[in-house]
Amino acid sequence: MAHHTYTSRSTRPVPGAPLVFAFHGTGGDEHQFFDLASQLLPGAGVISPRSDVSEGGAARFFRRTGEGI
Repeated sequence: MAHHTYTSRSTRPVPGAPLVFAFHGTGGDEHQFFDLASQLLPGAGVISPRSDVSEGGAARFFRRTGEGI
């Protein structure tokens, strides 16, 4: 069984607050939407992982199936 580790930023929610996953866009990293998610939902827990796919040096969560797709 393969184990993967992700670089991420995270905060714990205050009791009763939601948990938000903040996924960055192409070329971004775990910092891209972390603060925005924290500002939109104060007190919420935020988990913001860094993707593990590099495509032409740009970080992505999924590989493209073809150019422009």
